[in-house]
Amino acid sequence: MFDKAAYWIELCDDDIPVAKTLLQSKNFLWMGFICHLIAEKALKTVIASVTGDVPPKDHKLIKLAELAQIGDELSEE
Repeated sequence: MFDKAAYWIELCDDDIPVAKTLLQSKNFLWMGFICHLIAEKALKTVIASVTGDVPPKDHKLIKLAELAQIGDELSEE
């Protein structure tokens, strides 16, 4: 059986060294973009774990956090 959560966490693990390299090279715009992707994939990991389903093809972190059932834990801060 395909482990949906493991798939998404592996993608996060692949992106972290890229973000570190971009940070070291002071390429902050692309580093921020990669960090957004990491956050998105981490949320999709939680969604897959909680629901057992394939996460939606969506990039909105707040919507993904709500689907991951952690939306109530977010604040403006």
